[in-house]
Amino acid sequence: MRRSYEFEIDGLKYIATTLPGKKGMSCVTRLLLLFGPSITAAFKGTDLKKMTIADSAFAEVAKTLISNIDSDKVVKLIEDLLDSVQVWTGDRKVKADLDEHYSAAYSALIKTLYHVIKENFSSFFPEGVSKFMELIPNSLDQQPKEG
Repeated sequence: MRRSYEFEIDGLKYIATTLPGKKGMSCVTRLLLLFGPSITAAFKGTDLKKMTIADSAFAEVAKTLISNIDSDKVVKLIEDLLDSVQVWTGDRKVKADLDEHYSAAYSALIKTLYHVIKENFSSFFPEGVSKFMELIPNSLDQQPKEG
């Protein structure tokens, strides 16, 4: 059953609805095709229950991910994941559009995708991948602010 959930990023309140079943299955398949080789390469031989994330693991994930990216497919996947996300602007909700809302706000985009993936697919992914996903917002929050 579809349900709504809320989250906040950088002082903005968002509301989203879980994806319909068919769209969700399509998205999770594309996520696995995109991230699967990267995560496998980074954690090969690692006991996921005792997993810690080192800089070298992130470097391996990034290297493998970049080599597998087809930008048009990634953009379409992101658009599909954002399809039911809205943001409060003043007293009304508007669609959190990739071109408009996230223009030059890629940190907010990644954090939004984290929430969407967590809400829609946390029961699908094994615990090790969930632990990996939980580190993404923390690493973004620790980046130096542009001044």
